[in-house]
Amino acid sequence: MSSNLQRHGPLALKGVAIVLLILLGRKALVDVDLHNYDSLGYHLPFAARFWGITPAGKFLFQDRLEPIYQGFPLLGEILQGLLWMFFDHIQAANLVGLCALVLYCCFAQVFLRIPWYVMLIALLAVPLVQIHATGSLVDLPTNLATAVVLLLAYRAFAGREVPSWRDVAVFGLAAAISTNMKFLHLALVSVALLAMLGRLAYWYRAAEAPARRAIVHRVLVLTMAIPLIFATTIKNTVLYGNPVFPLKLSAFGITLPHTMASTSDTAAPVYLWTTPQAIRWGLSIFEVRAFDARRPNVWTGDQGYVPRGVPADRMGGYFFVYVIGSLVLLGLVIARLRSREARMGGVFFALLSIVTSVHGQSHELRYYMYWMITLITLNLYFLVRAQDDRAFPFTPQQFGAVCCLVLATVIWLTRGAYVRPLTQPVAVGYTLAIEPAIRDAVEKSPMICVIGRTNLVFLYAETFHVPLQYSVKAARDESQCGSRVIVPAREGSPDRKLQRMRRDQSNAMPSR
Repeated sequence: MSSNLQRHGPLALKGVAIVLLILLGRKALVDVDLHNYDSLGYHLPFAARFWGITPAGKFLFQDRLEPIYQGFPLLGEILQGLLWMFFDHIQAANLVGLCALVLYCCFAQVFLRIPWYVMLIALLAVPLVQIHATGSLVDLPTNLATAVVLLLAYRAFAGREVPSWRDVAVFGLAAAISTNMKFLHLALVSVALLAMLGRLAYWYRAAEAPARRAIVHRVLVLTMAIPLIFATTIKNTVLYGNPVFPLKLSAFGITLPHTMASTSDTAAPVYLWTTPQAIRWGLSIFEVRAFDARRPNVWTGDQGYVPRGVPADRMGGYFFVYVIGSLVLLGLVIARLRSREARMGGVFFALLSIVTSVHGQSHELRYYMYWMITLITLNLYFLVRAQDDRAFPFTPQQFGAVCCLVLATVIWLTRGAYVRPLTQPVAVGYTLAIEPAIRDAVEKSPMICVIGRTNLVFLYAETFHVPLQYSVKAARDESQCGSRVIVPAREGSPDRKLQRMRRDQSNAMPSR
């Protein structure tokens, strides 16, 4: 039986992975992302603005969003808009997250010798990864890129050889992707970059003269990548005098120009407002009081969709059983291998956990998915290493089989909401329902102003109501409309479930 499992196990796991890719690809290409508030709230409008799908004169953002568009990293939205244009299909923007997931699995196969299909199944067993894989948020591609940066930095220190050209090049590329999609990982990526340069400097000092030239070339490659890695911050410094504009940045009593204040502690359960951030993070990864029957699903993309401040608000998303099992496995593998590489892996992950736990909003786990991604990847990396030496009685394929059970549990608990198309009829129904109001307004003037606190204001844009020709200004109240014809936004959607999901989300500000 054991031999049959070893022979047929990889084939079965590959089959599961391929089926998952087909299901997720179908969902990504069919569904408009209504599950995640920020997708229509600003990601897709930004993507459409950049590529001229809805030019600035045709769809004017809410006043608070304009400086965010000017200053936030936009690489994720640029890629979304590119796919939207290529396929002439708004849903194609969802493919950015799914393609990033596939590329990460290819990285794991090529650089870490982890079977791609096991990596895919193991990551999709994380609820937040599964949810974001077919949506239009940019958290997943950002976190996957950051995980690549962290793992290559770890390998540079754990290995006994100079990092290869391939490692250095991919490190620089992943760092540029991460920092130009979100500000949130800027500090962590900067530390990893300094660590990589420091490791190369160590090898330069230890190497003989003939080998030093190759090391210098690697340093030059990373140095030349720095303008790309910090492209958004350099642009903001030049244009606005603040590298993270429009966010507030203060140092030595000096506050740089900004339009957004720091996020307050109210973006957390009330009972944790005075609790240290690291404790909040710990409670969140273990999902303590993280479940609330008022959510439409056990897990959602941002773990919101509940009244502000309740114990479950913004908490959880990794599935605590999976977290505990993964942590126990990492400890066992490190203890069993007893190699320098394994010990350094343990120290690396412990330091990463400490750094992650004290980050602002660390309890909102979607912003820091790299932690769970790195944990799973390290487990598989060490299992592959242990298999070579037969040092641990648990193979990557057996881990993949366990992950299949976890994945099946997640799909069952969420009723398959994130692996099958559900929302396109809702989006179409909403678009049809609002068209009469748009026609009535356009008869009075081609300049209209849609007032409302719903993310669905973007569906009032001319792009979705051809052949009508008009301009839309999104606003929160009449004072922002000027002389435009006012159209109250249709709150929620024809689907009552999604209407409930949006409760209390309209006041949320983008966090990057």
